[in-house]
Amino acid sequence: MQIENHKEEVPFAHYEQLFRGLDPAEASSRTGAKWDGKEFYVNLLGREFAISHPAYAIRALDEGNLPPLPTQTFLLRYLLESKTASWAGEWKTFEPYTTDRFGIEKDQFNMVHPSGPVMAEALRLNIVPKPDKAVGILEVVIE
Repeated sequence: MQIENHKEEVPFAHYEQLFRGLDPAEASSRTGAKWDGKEFYVNLLGREFAISHPAYAIRALDEGNLPPLPTQTFLLRYLLESKTASWAGEWKTFEPYTTDRFGIEKDQFNMVHPSGPVMAEALRLNIVPKPDKAVGILEVVIE
């Protein structure tokens, strides 16, 4: 693959190479992703994808468009790194990147990233303003 977009293609190529060495049974057990001996079946935001292994190929089971390359990289990282956490009736807190900074200055905008792939059935944002202060969410981007 000739790399044209380093921001997207280099990370994808890295995780695609790691994916070739993935133990499918272990990954299926660890993540809960279904493995049929040829493909993993992964649900992302209501869409199901089949990912073949060891040679990576992805297909949308709803026959819709394939996700963009950053999302495909996310799915590879999910299969390589994620662990299933069963719902125990409590919300889980994710650790942000250590480089994330949260400011409180006027007109300050904060961006928060998870420290690794997060697969979830629900998302809750809990924002508690200081007394007599206002807060808001400008944008939430979920890939």
